[in-house]
Amino acid sequence: MVSPGFALPISFRRARVGFDALDPDVFSRWLMARVAIEVWHYGGPVDRVVVPRPAGVVESVTVLDHMAGGPGTHPAATLDALAGPDCPDRYFVITVHTNQSVAPVAGLPANLPPEVAAMVAGMVRPIQRLAVLVRRNDAGGRSRWWAWGLPYEVDPRTQVPKAAPEWRPAPWRSGGAGPLDASELFAPLRAAVVPPDGAVAAVIGAPPAMARPQVSVKHGVLPDAEATPTSARSLAEAAFRALAPLAIADDAEGPYALRVRGRAYESWCLGPDTGVDRDELLRWICTGQRTQADGVAVIERVRRGNNPPRPSLAITAELGGEVMTCTGPIQRSSPAALVPRVAWSPAYPVPVGGLWLGVLPGGVFVNRGPLAEA
Repeated sequence: MVSPGFALPISFRRARVGFDALDPDVFSRWLMARVAIEVWHYGGPVDRVVVPRPAGVVESVTVLDHMAGGPGTHPAATLDALAGPDCPDRYFVITVHTNQSVAPVAGLPANLPPEVAAMVAGMVRPIQRLAVLVRRNDAGGRSRWWAWGLPYEVDPRTQVPKAAPEWRPAPWRSGGAGPLDASELFAPLRAAVVPPDGAVAAVIGAPPAMARPQVSVKHGVLPDAEATPTSARSLAEAAFRALAPLAIADDAEGPYALRVRGRAYESWCLGPDTGVDRDELLRWICTGQRTQADGVAVIERVRRGNNPPRPSLAITAELGGEVMTCTGPIQRSSPAALVPRVAWSPAYPVPVGGLWLGVLPGGVFVNRGPLAEA
């Protein structure tokens, strides 16, 4: 069924990958790698439904997009409408809260007795969550399911995540590996990914037209005191030193990207809403110009948690075949904002098919001039 009434059509997102998206093993590994990076960069995965297409094309609808489809719609029904009858494989990326945490206590007196402070600190437990990837295959007139989970914790004070080292297949199922029936999915997951009888799909409109965002850039050479980045971590550190003041300012126009080739760098302002796929824009910055980049880092201000959401800085860098993210809460210290401490993700291998470096973009973009000095 399609959503009735006057609900407006929602747009789906279309992107390209550098491999055969119809290979379920390769595609699942790629999506797992992307979600693991998102957990660190954003504090959790971007919940969405995903459809792989021929020629390395991927289409998706995020949960936020789906909510605009009107009341009574179900993401699983929307996924079926997006996939159509010719696509047997469909994917879900969702977040599951595995327990609740005692709310953090703020504003404790500095002279609190140590034993009392320790007791209160013990009450503030990390929030445990699970990033879940579900694959559904409808070949042969029967639905079969595969599921993987990536457990991670979120510090309730800082909202900084801590991810598990690897994905675990079907952690909620007893018995051996292999495809699942819908009845074997635990109830909250089943409710999210199995469309109930009479489920209503949001109206799917066309993907947004490929825009030509006007990005800006500043060129330069790393200072003598700055070592040439040789790893994803050292590039993220260089991006922090170069662009953190811009990214955390109240009037930030970011996200921002730092592109390096040897000791030459380019600082790019991507703008708050480019209207195009972020990966495509970064690929053009890295690859779609006259020279290939050695590495690139994207730095932006994100909001994590609730009551109220806390501003944080997140940096993800790619260099030397690896991807690494650092993140930390932004603190206000008049007249400037500061990021006094950061947490580092593991060094992940670049996802199959590439992330930004060496992947040809599908669009052409316009430079609107120099980026203001930091």
